Amino acid sequence: MPRMSRDLKDNNLSMTDEEQEFADLFAEEASPKTIVRVNKGEMVKGHIIAIREDYAFVDLGGKAEGLIDSSELEDMGLKTGDLIEAMVLSTRGGIRLSRTLASDVRDQQMVIDAFEAGLPVQGRIEGRNKGGFDVNVSGQRAFMPVSHLDIGMIEDLDAWIGRTERFKIIEFDAISNRLVVSRSALLKEERADEARQTWETIQVGQDLTGQVRSIQDYGCFVDIGGIDGLVHIKEMQWGRLEHPSEMVSEGQEVSVRVTSIDRERERVGLSMKNANDDPWSNVGDDIQVGSQLHGEVTRLEKYGAFVEVLPGMEGLVHVSELTFSRRIHHPRDILKVGDGVNVTVLEIDSANQRISLSIKQLEKDPWGSVSSEFPLGTNLVGRVERCAAFGVFVEVTPGITALLPRSESGQPDGVDLGRHFRSGDTVEVTVISVNPEDRRMALTLASNDGQQESANMRDYKKKQDAGAAGMGTFADLFKSVKLD
Repeated sequence: MPRMSRDLKDNNLSMTDEEQEFADLFAEEASPKTIVRVNKGEMVKGHIIAIREDYAFVDLGGKAEGLIDSSELEDMGLKTGDLIEAMVLSTRGGIRLSRTLASDVRDQQMVIDAFEAGLPVQGRIEGRNKGGFDVNVSGQRAFMPVSHLDIGMIEDLDAWIGRTERFKIIEFDAISNRLVVSRSALLKEERADEARQTWETIQVGQDLTGQVRSIQDYGCFVDIGGIDGLVHIKEMQWGRLEHPSEMVSEGQEVSVRVTSIDRERERVGLSMKNANDDPWSNVGDDIQVGSQLHGEVTRLEKYGAFVEVLPGMEGLVHVSELTFSRRIHHPRDILKVGDGVNVTVLEIDSANQRISLSIKQLEKDPWGSVSSEFPLGTNLVGRVERCAAFGVFVEVTPGITALLPRSESGQPDGVDLGRHFRSGDTVEVTVISVNPEDRRMALTLASNDGQQESANMRDYKKKQDAGAAGMGTFADLFKSVKLD
């Protein structure tokens, strides 16, 4: 038995069998018979031959065995018989090994090789510091300036902490252990390579998939492979678009079609709407004059409301086609953006891609039965809508507004009718003429003594029944009327 083993036995008479085996292995390692074929700092490989509570033995071959801390094996789940690689820490009194330092050396060598070859490395952004970020690259601490995080502007820098990214090493000094990395430098190199390939293959009419890089008032820029092409706002969709942000967001993937290429100035024009079916191709088949459709109000103007009847296809409902029931000053009086409405098609202009719509044509026209509901001589109470120099407009029922001429208002010329007939006031009137075709009705002030007026009404009605041409003017109608 080797001397060290005997000494250990003499000093530890109560050693267990396991402890004795460990002592024997250690003594054998330190025995002069061991041929040491390794040097301090050298990387070696060997098989684990025994694992104890604090140490493990590694067979390095050539009668050489090394001793390594057991804790360095636990994290990897290594067991007896496994092959490991480690660094020689010492050869005095036995061979002492370490896998941790071996890993550090390999990691540092990897960094050196990547830096010299210009290869990208992977790292994890650990945190922020003054002017940049701390990045862990294969166990090596690296610094990345804020300006090297990305090509574009970054709003939330803290959102990048904890992310694993690819970087390019732009500075390395092994002596001072200074390591500086850049993500933007790598992105620029990769985009340049990608752009060269794209320029070789791109053609007008080509359909591509890209990513929205930035949004401007006039459109959006889409990355189609190292090249940012412009999609003008008019090329984003077939319908009207107020702002590109209503349709896309940065980072969104979109389908585009190449519409123009300027290789000299390195500019590419793109279209999103041309990459999709033109809704106007359905006009004449799915949509015809008289078609009844359901749509959504997309915007309101003083002259009318725009309604999307198909994706990307808008039609105009003129303010005069909104309703029969009341006078409309602005479409917002009865509609708001987002409202669902039923419309009918009045006119189609395919050449200019315009459609005229109506909402009121789907309603009951109150003028259709006006002659039977308001025959001549009918007395009623109306509501003053507004005054003009020539008379007063009076609503006799929802959807029907009649005229009370100045000559029938009881007020002489030069008098401001608005002083006597205020908007919203009620007024008692009598129907003196009705023309459903022209949507006109004339009134006169109701009189307690209406016999003369009634006689004139009967006389006028007889003339109409006899075939007198037209309604004549109000002056003709009331020639025989003597005003008090």
